[in-house]
Amino acid sequence: TVSGALDDVRRGYQRSRVRFAEHFDQPPSLDTALAMDGGGRAWSVVHSGPLEQFHHSVLALGGEVVESRDATLEEIFLARAGRDRQPVEAG
Repeated sequence: TVSGALDDVRRGYQRSRVRFAEHFDQPPSLDTALAMDGGGRAWSVVHSGPLEQFHHSVLALGGEVVESRDATLEEIFLARAGRDRQPVEAG
């Protein structure tokens, strides 16, 4: 469950945009990722835990972190509830 002061909760979660050299039909498996959306080479990821661990996981799959920011409370809630983790249909 999510508990604690709201600022403390938010501090533990980030939303990052990542780009990969390869195309992924399904969300790639990334350490600390809670929810992902996007497709192909570009994904947006809500993740928790050490930022360095997340960066290493992205690099291991041939990707790069384009930008990171603190996740919003709504993004954290949706990620923890598991509602964002749905297959992305190719358009």
